[in-house]
Amino acid sequence: MKRTLVIVAAVVGFAAAASAASLSVVSTNTGNVVTNLFTVGDTIVLRTTGDAQGGSDNAIHGELTYNGAITNTISGSQSPPMYVNLGFQFLGDGLSVSFDQNSGSANPSAPAVNPLVTTITLVATNAGVSSVRWGGELLDFFDIYISSGGFAAEPDLTSFTIVPAPEPTTAGLIGLGLIGLALGGRRRS
Repeated sequence: MKRTLVIVAAVVGFAAAASAASLSVVSTNTGNVVTNLFTVGDTIVLRTTGDAQGGSDNAIHGELTYNGAITNTISGSQSPPMYVNLGFQFLGDGLSVSFDQNSGSANPSAPAVNPLVTTITLVATNAGVSSVRWGGELLDFFDIYISSGGFAAEPDLTSFTIVPAPEPTTAGLIGLGLIGLALGGRRRS
């Protein structure tokens, strides 16, 4: 019986130790509904969610790239907040730091905050398709690490499509005009 308990405990221990960090990115609308189809003028929210699953690290960093020709970057936020004066959130069209926490020399033993949720808010300005990938210098999130040389082979994290805003059709406008003329003519007689 003791031997069985020791084996079960070892298996559970190895299974727990083998857990790896997870990091995902999705595009949502302002209602937090996951979608990849937007209309010009819509707000697009890129949500990064990370879970170290027990890992520890004293610096994490990740930059997202997307099509800045069809979007304008509005804002970014991170929860929990980044270390005071040590992390930063740089927003630019087509590239945003999704997360950056570096305890650095100020407190080298402080672990990075986990779990991590960040949002980057964009406005759809033009029709088109955008792939969202990790880009910039590097991705470093607990045991997930990719140097700048590895990004070309990285698959898209997510993508979104922006379609033109629907406009009234000419036939619809003509129909409304004819209805107006008919009602106007009816009132006169």
